Amino acid sequence: MQNSKSTTSGNVPMFTMSSQRGVSTSSLSRVSFKSIADLATYVTEAGDVTNKLNSLALAGAIFAENTRSTATLVSCTAAMLDFDNPIDVNHLEAVHLMLNEEGVAHVAFNTFTNNGRFAVIIPFNRPTSREGHADSLIKIKSMLGAY
Repeated sequence: MQNSKSTTSGNVPMFTMSSQRGVSTSSLSRVSFKSIADLATYVTEAGDVTNKLNSLALAGAIFAENTRSTATLVSCTAAMLDFDNPIDVNHLEAVHLMLNEEGVAHVAFNTFTNNGRFAVIIPFNRPTSREGHADSLIKIKSMLGAY
């Protein structure tokens, strides 16, 4: 999932996400985290990605029958942000600091092929609907402003 140490901040109650091994399958398993630190450890222990097609992937949602599709979405449990075109070498740290200042629990980490690319996972305090997820993304984007 990542190429370097993850950065964490904040606290949330226990939450569950879905994971899958390899992007060529829609078969998922559920993984629960007791804390944001547990999520950071999971991301770190996933190791460096050398083959994206066979890597471990997380989804910030729970799906019926553990099959990933729009039709089987049960609830959204996290916002997953990908920063594929970083503004500069300090972009990850700037996003991390901005979320810290807002008191938003999150894990930020470098991603596949790196080149400055990174991702941020923001677990929700409680599962939400697709609409609730969309509303959360609007709020997160307003917090991050230009980022």
